[in-house]
Amino acid sequence: MRQRTAAETSHGPILNEASIFDKTERVVHLVRRYWAGLATAFVAVLGETFADVLEPWPIKVVVDSILQSKKLPHILEGFVTGFFGQNKMGILNFAVTAVAAIAVLGALSTYIEKYMTVTVSQSVAHDMKEHAQQPYSTAFPGRTGCHPHWRSDFPDHGRYRSSAR
Repeated sequence: MRQRTAAETSHGPILNEASIFDKTERVVHLVRRYWAGLATAFVAVLGETFADVLEPWPIKVVVDSILQSKKLPHILEGFVTGFFGQNKMGILNFAVTAVAAIAVLGALSTYIEKYMTVTVSQSVAHDMKEHAQQPYSTAFPGRTGCHPHWRSDFPDHGRYRSSAR
């Protein structure tokens, strides 16, 4: 067993700024092509968050306006009375409609977020696999020779080399 250097801990080598920059640069290079999908997923996450925050709000409106007989907030009063009526049944109809709309927003946002993150992650994994199958000199310009893992005794050596060209 080799002796650990001062720059290593029990968890492996300490990451310096250069290695963190290199890893960040690799990740950015891999996901750069998928910025639109990632942006769509981010907007969907915001929609999920917005729906989660709004979920208890219709219940508050019902409790305040019907059970405690408080007036509706000024912003809602014109909308609710115009579309649902001025009585307590109109307020209940508004609350039920709001619950349904919030649920649809949350479900749609969740679906889009899951779909986009899975699609992008599978595409990035595919790109990483394609990159790993390139000959060593093509994958890393300026370096010559064969990839160390592609020895002649590797059973699929010829197939990978021919498919990467």
